[in-house]
Amino acid sequence: MIDAAALDLLEGGGKSAKFAEIGDTVKGSVVSAESRQQTDYTSGDPLTWDDGTARMQLVITLATDERDPDDATDDGHRNLYAKGKLLDAVRQALKAAGVKLAEGGTLAVQYTGDGTPKNPKHNPPKEYVAEYAPPSKVAGAASLLGDTAAPAPQAPQQAAQPAGGLL
Repeated sequence: MIDAAALDLLEGGGKSAKFAEIGDTVKGSVVSAESRQQTDYTSGDPLTWDDGTARMQLVITLATDERDPDDATDDGHRNLYAKGKLLDAVRQALKAAGVKLAEGGTLAVQYTGDGTPKNPKHNPPKEYVAEYAPPSKVAGAASLLGDTAAPAPQAPQQAAQPAGGLL
């Protein structure tokens, strides 16, 4: 079996989900999720806390409908690097749905605004809301038959989400 980290190295790591503007939303079916050590944005060096322990993040790969028109190899997979407020939003969505993250579930994340930076020299932290729907037995059976059009169940809405929900 080839692990996800090896595939990422071969494939260039996949495309990151982008949250450039308030209101940007990334939604898709969960392909994989793994814990990885954070790296420095410019150098690529692994990050650690002051005590030397690794700074970890959850990397969730979603199969989305997004495609880069300038990239013929874009398969729509987008990586969410969940740490800080993004990780909190995913945790809240899972808690609201009453389930654990699972392959085939539907996750939607929306950039809702900017918080207050702890250090005035830093950019403000982005704030997010998320919604999650677990894979349904119907969707699971349909995917075994090659039909991926089965609708995912709706997760309960959170109070902080925009009217209408994300899913």
